[in-house]
Amino acid sequence: MTIDQVTFLEKIIYIQACIIEGHDIRAILRKDTPFFKTESGADTIIVCVENEDHVEIEYVLEENQHFLFLMRKYNLAPKEMRLNRFIEQCNSHFTVSNTHVAIDSLYQIFEGTLTQKKTLAFEKEMGFYQGKLFPVHNKKGKKIGFVVYFFSKNAAIHEKKLIQLTEVFELLIRPFYDDTRRLLHGKCIQVDERMKRLTEKEKEITQKVLQGKAHKTIAQELNISINTLKTHMKNIFSKYGVNSKIELHNKLMGAL
Repeated sequence: MTIDQVTFLEKIIYIQACIIEGHDIRAILRKDTPFFKTESGADTIIVCVENEDHVEIEYVLEENQHFLFLMRKYNLAPKEMRLNRFIEQCNSHFTVSNTHVAIDSLYQIFEGTLTQKKTLAFEKEMGFYQGKLFPVHNKKGKKIGFVVYFFSKNAAIHEKKLIQLTEVFELLIRPFYDDTRRLLHGKCIQVDERMKRLTEKEKEITQKVLQGKAHKTIAQELNISINTLKTHMKNIFSKYGVNSKIELHNKLMGAL
């Protein structure tokens, strides 16, 4: 085992231990952004994971938050970016001999979301030079997402190191990805076996609540009205004897 492998293994163990303790993976990765940036040489790293029926940006790792600032400026919400068309294009490139896809324009990602003119303006402000996209697999070998590394200058890119880092993200995501529901849990939460008193719909809602999603977002994702959602929440609170989402979270995390 090389020094690099030991370093990556230690990082995986540390982050997974933090998640098991109840810390949010997003906050942990944000804190460790300098590590991933130094090891990859990338200015920005984006982790995209299959979420139910589409692939969404789950995590953006950068030190100056410039990419996220530009997304807000151009009215792009990370959780609302549908990457299906891009993913369909990429899937045809991944063969046994092709481990990644080179990105020479952000329009490959933003097509259908931004015009070419706005994409060029985005690239200019970002200082985009090139990108590399690597697939993320679950433990059965099925692609469940991608890691995209963005470089703003003609830097020396070590693809072997990027493959190793992508494996780190894979190993971090796998234990917290629900293959059945195609859902990534941001914390160490396994509610299916713990919520026998809830209906299937209530379990689904509770999972989304524990992921920190707002009522409006949950209602949209489940295609129900806000009033219907509030009724479900009232029933969930009643069954657990709590009066708020915070109390529900604490009770369930305590049970775990």
